Amino acid sequence: MSVRKSPPPSGPGMAVAKRARVEDDDEENTMTLTVASSGEGQRKNALVRTIKRTSGLEAPIVSLAGAHGGEITACKFDPRGETIAACSIDRGISLWKTYPPHDNYGLIPHVHKQAVLDIAFSLDSRVLYSGGADGYLIATDLEDGSRVAKYAAHFGPLNSIAVAISGGHELVLTGGDDGIARVWDLSLGTKDPVAEFDDERDCPVTAVEWSHDGNQCFVGGVDNEVKVWDLRTEKMLYSLKGHTDTTLIRCAWSKHDGGQRIAAGGGDRTVTVWDVQTGKILYKLPGHKGAVTGVDLHPREPIILTGSKDSNMLLGELDAQDFS
Repeated sequence: MSVRKSPPPSGPGMAVAKRARVEDDDEENTMTLTVASSGEGQRKNALVRTIKRTSGLEAPIVSLAGAHGGEITACKFDPRGETIAACSIDRGISLWKTYPPHDNYGLIPHVHKQAVLDIAFSLDSRVLYSGGADGYLIATDLEDGSRVAKYAAHFGPLNSIAVAISGGHELVLTGGDDGIARVWDLSLGTKDPVAEFDDERDCPVTAVEWSHDGNQCFVGGVDNEVKVWDLRTEKMLYSLKGHTDTTLIRCAWSKHDGGQRIAAGGGDRTVTVWDVQTGKILYKLPGHKGAVTGVDLHPREPIILTGSKDSNMLLGELDAQDFS
């Protein structure tokens, strides 16, 4: 792993909200944001407004750019919310500091032989799991960039990864183009999965997730169904139907408020955030120049992270009042 001593250089259009100036206020965290056009006289013509700050970010919107030479396929906060990881079709994984100065402090190049399609942190934030179009599941030590484990997990691309504690062990759930979902336990030192969910459906698995207690696995596929499996019996419990189309653009649940919000990217270059109970759209967030392919929500603050086919990421504050 190469460690960066300073953030990547900014280019045209990459400086976001750098005109922001934080005001000293013991009662409220506010700032004055100057939105100015380019050219002479921009101070004279600037629009000045006061914004209520809701997080520890440097500015309400922060651009994380310059690390990847291809589209970002997934981006995640670590469980503590201190670190961000992003993966790309360029086969690399970049590491960033969530909080100022938002450094791109590390780059792990050529993790897989083909594009990296998904990533997930271990629950102690020390290991990063990655899945590639080469079908491998790889665990990387984030202290020194060394490889902890490598599994030939799927025949064809590995599309999705999820991590949970079950039975006192950290387990990794993966889904791939071979139509199968598998569970891995790195502590056993074996190359075989500890569970396999296969109903012989001849279609790729595009998304996987755990239940809160780690006893059930949710597996979504190109057949537009989400099938729920029991980890202990390896039998399917039930199937959720209703979708009429399938996409690899992922969604994310809010964490600090108990899952009251859900966010998803789209091909229209925006991110949509909904209220789970009412189904109401709370935010429609622009900013990317390509389809939004990755989204995550911070574990402790109202911060949203997005990654795009434009190879850049954005950090943005959400209104804390909507998360009360």
